[in-house]
Amino acid sequence: MTAQGHLLFSVTCVLLAHKVGLTPALADASLWHIVPMALASALLPDLDHPRSLLGRQLPWISGPLSRLFGHRGFTHSLLAVGMGVWGLAQV
Repeated sequence: MTAQGHLLFSVTCVLLAHKVGLTPALADASLWHIVPMALASALLPDLDHPRSLLGRQLPWISGPLSRLFGHRGFTHSLLAVGMGVWGLAQV
């Protein structure tokens, strides 16, 4: 999936989750807050690919991730999603 695909999928998911009230926090949240967060996090799964949009910006992270896990490895897992959600909840 390209960077544009990740961005489009992320925004679509967050708009749908907001519309159906998936959680009270999403139902009550302002789209001005949740859409930018969706866009910011949409490219994180491809951080393990050195030639991805985010990987080119952060080569000191994408290189080691690529060597350790390969593309579509750990960063595309539910564990990574859970860790990301947990990390955001801490902030």
